[in-house]
Amino acid sequence: MSYYSYRMGKLGIYTKNPRFYYGVIRALRDFGINFISIENVSEDLKNVDVVLSSGGDMRISEKQIFQDDPVRAVRRSFSFFMGSEKFHTIYIGIDPGPKPGIAVTSNNVVLEAFELFDISRIGSMVETLIADYGAEYCSFRVGNGDKPNRQYILKQISPLGLNIEIINETGTSFPHKTHDNALSAARIANIEIFLKNGPSLTVKKRRELIEEEFRTLNNI
Repeated sequence: MSYYSYRMGKLGIYTKNPRFYYGVIRALRDFGINFISIENVSEDLKNVDVVLSSGGDMRISEKQIFQDDPVRAVRRSFSFFMGSEKFHTIYIGIDPGPKPGIAVTSNNVVLEAFELFDISRIGSMVETLIADYGAEYCSFRVGNGDKPNRQYILKQISPLGLNIEIINETGTSFPHKTHDNALSAARIANIEIFLKNGPSLTVKKRRELIEEEFRTLNNI
């Protein structure tokens, strides 16, 4: 098992598009990532590693992402925080169920984890994640529980032609009274780390538990 050390970069927002600006702020808060608004280009650029802008904004940096969709813009920035303009490999972990958990990891870092409230959207969602992260290589890790929903998920993602691993998800929903599909998906995606360290025994919010058990963009 390889481990990596990164410095969490600083993200800046530069845009003349109010809708994009407030959309990015909402997305960054959901991901728990700090940022600065770039107003004085010559000064503020000294304090950021990557800049998010809408498609119609002026170029001010070599490390600038132009994207009109706020969530996609934020996802595209993650690789910069890990020392590269592009991910080499990502794993998408899926905890099967009527509301499946989904997590994305790279180099043992959990990039995001969430619950999909409509399983019928699983195919389009994973396609969006693959496109947004733009990794050279992508692999799925799907938990072996809930066979009917697992079979449905496999049917939806198999046509993508990517590697699929079926993971023994024993213990990934522990403790049961705080079971969270997204947390379980993060454990499935990072199964080696989970098997080594085990689950947290404390009752906390999802983000706190994920950051306690795994490396995230906030603690790399």
